[in-house]
Amino acid sequence: MTPIPTTIVFDASGKLVGWSAGFGSRYDETLGNLLLRAGVKLAAADLPAKVWTAEDIAAATPKPEPKVELLKVGALAPDFVSQTIDGKDVKLSALRGKVVVLDFWATWCGPCLASMPHTQEVAAHYKDQGVVVLANCTSDTRAKFEQWVKTNGENYPDILWTHDAAERTPTRVSHARYGVNGIPCQFVIDREGRIVDIVIGYLKGEAILEAALSKAGVNVDPALVAKGAADLKRRG
Repeated sequence: MTPIPTTIVFDASGKLVGWSAGFGSRYDETLGNLLLRAGVKLAAADLPAKVWTAEDIAAATPKPEPKVELLKVGALAPDFVSQTIDGKDVKLSALRGKVVVLDFWATWCGPCLASMPHTQEVAAHYKDQGVVVLANCTSDTRAKFEQWVKTNGENYPDILWTHDAAERTPTRVSHARYGVNGIPCQFVIDREGRIVDIVIGYLKGEAILEAALSKAGVNVDPALVAKGAADLKRRG
């Protein structure tokens, strides 16, 4: 899962030199070194504080994470425990009897954040039918999660926010148990704990999530169900 924003550098021949995710404290150093590797002549004032050696580059190059197979519709949703901003444990199986939208997201994921107003609308509209949105922050730090929820959580009062303590490690729930390779990714789980649909990605105005809820027995306007089916077909 590549964070957003991401800066990608190519050389004059179009060959990929490297990329930098986010705007951390070493962004200027990273960008400067990437430009040097691309053959760009930098003015003295623009040179990075440290010019990387081949050993530095090898040590900093992340090892690619192996792809995992996405859990299939019809499978029982694997149980797990995650923590709220107050440090309280939330166990997925404790929500049995509810229809759960398990939403894997991260604070650095632009499409995840863009989807949240719609997810809040869905959570508010269908909560009287026993629908619960469990938004599990994955591949992200506890500090970033807490900061984001403290700043933005009040805008989404019907969403249950939790964080995966495994953070970016391969043992995080989204990756190890659900086979998620990219976010946002929403699993719709019926009252018996079985996955009835999976919604990957988000485009404004789509009704794919509402259509997915109808498969869990939620009473959804037939026009919305039809729209969701059409939206999904348009995606190809």
